[in-house]
Amino acid sequence: MPAVERLMHSALAKGVFPGAVLLVDRGGELLAHAAYGVADRFTGQPVVIETVFDLASLTKPLATALAIMRLHQQGRLGVEERLGAVLPAFEGGDKRGVTVGQLLSHTAGLPDYRPYYSELATRPAAERRGGLRERLVAEPLVNPPGERMLYSDLDFMILEWVVEAVCGRRLDSFVAEEVYGPLGAAESLFFVDLNRPPLPVARFAATEQCPWRGRLIVAEVHDENAHAVGGIAGHAGLFGTA
Repeated sequence: MPAVERLMHSALAKGVFPGAVLLVDRGGELLAHAAYGVADRFTGQPVVIETVFDLASLTKPLATALAIMRLHQQGRLGVEERLGAVLPAFEGGDKRGVTVGQLLSHTAGLPDYRPYYSELATRPAAERRGGLRERLVAEPLVNPPGERMLYSDLDFMILEWVVEAVCGRRLDSFVAEEVYGPLGAAESLFFVDLNRPPLPVARFAATEQCPWRGRLIVAEVHDENAHAVGGIAGHAGLFGTA
């Protein structure tokens, strides 16, 4: 892997990233697993191969989509089911005919992003998840369902709600027990619940000096909408090691 090693060091020197972990596996054979740079530019804390990163939008395929697939596998949810049939709150609106499959494939017709957090953060913490869901119900479609693909955080915010409605458990609990646990990955893929005692920050890579929160973000979700609802969301919130 000498050429890859040179690329990693070149990226560090050019400021592409302050730190990283590279893991290369082929057919079950570990070809490379190495750490580079720093996890925190302010303290100089080095990255190690056990460093935990905020996986951001990888939450969509590595948590929410897997949860939907598991429910489908169990015969509890079909991808052609209408949103209004799964979540009665949508039955009377323009999204009642949107299917689970359209949400998964970003063809539901929803906008890509909305800064819901700016209003949700003014509410008591216990009311924020309900407030987010009220906004998802009220959010107008920007295209008819199935007309075009538009990558959307909102699709996966709704899918998290679908998972919870079908299985009766929160997304983080369901994927931990049904997916990560059986794979032996429960210690390396997990959500950080902001309503529980904070985790040791030394395990985590920092993400940003956040102007909205006025502090360096470490061991808490970077995404503002996910942060506003306590760190557990369908579009962001997953953390993991390489």
